[in-house]
Amino acid sequence: MNKITEILISYEEGKGTKYIVNDLIKDLKAIGPNFKTTRDPISDKKGQKISDFMGGTYEGKCVILIISDSFLESTSCMDKVLGIEDEKVYNDRIFPIILKDAEKSLLNTKAPFKNHWNKMVKDYNDLIIEDKSHEKDQEFQHEHKLRKGIEKGIDSFIKFINSNDNRFYREEENKNKYLGVIEKIKEAANPESIYVTRLDEQIKAQNKKFAGLINTSRDTLLSRLDGLKSQLDTQKLLINKILANPKTPEPVTPKKTLEIGAQTEGGRVFLKYKNEGGLIFSQELGSHKWEEAKEVCKNFDGGGHDNWRLPNKDELTAMFKEKDNIDGFDSGTYWSYTELETHNSYAYRANIGNGKVDWLEKSKHCGVRAVREF
Repeated sequence: MNKITEILISYEEGKGTKYIVNDLIKDLKAIGPNFKTTRDPISDKKGQKISDFMGGTYEGKCVILIISDSFLESTSCMDKVLGIEDEKVYNDRIFPIILKDAEKSLLNTKAPFKNHWNKMVKDYNDLIIEDKSHEKDQEFQHEHKLRKGIEKGIDSFIKFINSNDNRFYREEENKNKYLGVIEKIKEAANPESIYVTRLDEQIKAQNKKFAGLINTSRDTLLSRLDGLKSQLDTQKLLINKILANPKTPEPVTPKKTLEIGAQTEGGRVFLKYKNEGGLIFSQELGSHKWEEAKEVCKNFDGGGHDNWRLPNKDELTAMFKEKDNIDGFDSGTYWSYTELETHNSYAYRANIGNGKVDWLEKSKHCGVRAVREF
């Protein structure tokens, strides 16, 4: 594999993936500044396709894919990665990191997430049957074609991932499961070239000094040259020592641990990440239309914080699972940020009392609770 100069990290935002990305960025920076690292959180349609990023030459570029369950069920994510299996030259340039929740889907021959895409296509077909106007709706037809393409390409994508020699599995409690990715990239990036470049610069600087020694006696000139050679030899030894024993990253101070149901800074804890931190929910913020609900959460400043937002449907489901562990948590139905992928005028909502998840027109009113990470 040729030397790497640019790395793209593609992932679906949520479920703690930002902590994994932060760890990767930190570890990659420790290798050296001789390549560019770009985040591409493809939770929407703004990211670029992997094949477009790699380009026709693919020289010097590689991609780290952080594959979670939500990644496999996201139209944006799957649309951007499909097609890489057709380019065999990409095989040693793609580094999949497969999270625990996606491992069963990719290793299972029946691939449970295929049912999700079968249902997505079926829902679109049903909508066409119910409303013939969709047959002439270009945007609707484009989305329908997109999902059919994903459904058709799932098998080849699974085969590509399972045959990729660069894949690693990452459990939350064991970061070492994916450090092999860093080691492979470190080897390809060749950090030694950084120090060789710096050494070349020092030699050029010394050469300028040599120019001023022309009129100096031969013995004095040779003496100074010996001194400069000794300095360079010392620097080479130091460089080799640094390469053999890279500096260990400073330990990260863990965030405080709070139990489920604990009251803290404007809300109550309902979800804890396995490593650190988690999510808290706010008091009930009234009943609003979907667009209004997003603004209400964004402008909420409970506990003096400004990072409140509307929860997604998985986070609302997590609230339901913990409702018995949270004192005074009344049942109710609340908006989620997750839109219905088959029709963008609908969004999901969840009943915290019985755990039921369905969808509702965005123009309708529904309860609102904000969440934020701590």
